[in-house]
Amino acid sequence: MLDMRLGLYHPYIAIFNALLLITLLPISKGGKIFGSLIILFMVIQPPHDNYVKTVHTPSEIDTKIKDFILPGDYVLFENCAQFNPTRSGEDKFEYCDRDKYAHWLTYLQKDLGVKFFSQIGDDAHPFNNLRDMYIVCGFYKGEPLGKDNEGVFVDHLKDWGVNKVCVWSKAAEKFFGESKYFNLLGKSEKYTCFAATYQILPEVRLNKGGRASLVEEAPFSFAVILENVTEEQTAIVNKNYFNFWSAYDENGRKVPLKACNQKICFAAEGDGRVNFKYRKNIVLNLISLLSLASILVLDIFKAGKNKDIKEPGKSI
Repeated sequence: MLDMRLGLYHPYIAIFNALLLITLLPISKGGKIFGSLIILFMVIQPPHDNYVKTVHTPSEIDTKIKDFILPGDYVLFENCAQFNPTRSGEDKFEYCDRDKYAHWLTYLQKDLGVKFFSQIGDDAHPFNNLRDMYIVCGFYKGEPLGKDNEGVFVDHLKDWGVNKVCVWSKAAEKFFGESKYFNLLGKSEKYTCFAATYQILPEVRLNKGGRASLVEEAPFSFAVILENVTEEQTAIVNKNYFNFWSAYDENGRKVPLKACNQKICFAAEGDGRVNFKYRKNIVLNLISLLSLASILVLDIFKAGKNKDIKEPGKSI
């Protein structure tokens, strides 16, 4: 039960921020306390049956999915949405069963030995029809998959090196089945899987020659090995660029990073190893928690003090 509760509320920072905002609102003390209790109740209440099921193991996904997905694959799975995922808000779309197409935990990538191109399941992210890494209920960026958006969609998959796609909707099955860029692999219990026919680009690309490889990947770190690099050039890594990424060469010198079409880029000057680390926000999390606790304590103290002033005849 505890595992289910924690699984439902991984983004605990959002809870802290919500409580912090409540304490800063221009409302009465009673309103602040009541609002805080409501949010805390949301965290500690037992999960209901209508919550989205969370998949913890590959066997819960589909017992035959391993027949089509192999270690080293970069896979796009079609998501499902209970709300309208279309740009216009008027188009009809295929609904899916929440128990059948549940939320997948990120570490399943490690268990399967593959990489997921996007978050998978019935989640909030696919509801944003501007996101270009999802196909949802047969739609891409809020528009039906078809000839009109095939070029942009396939170019995006090529750029990121996606080599397989697994879909569940009839619209997506038809699209990939008719596309010259994909071949049918087969059907599992829940999905129809396709393999890309286009050339799969390497995970690290050099624009002037040489060889680069991605090694020692972990949630908050990885390394790039550079070989046969004879001149300075741009290296593009198949990782989303965020400001919290930092890189250092073998001598501990910082390597400047920049964004290239949402990916990490850096200047490769020669052979060697570049280590990447993602800065964790533990200190910021603690500051948020301490700020929240201090504000709540201050409010309680003031409330008690005001009560003493209004009732001077009573002894403490």
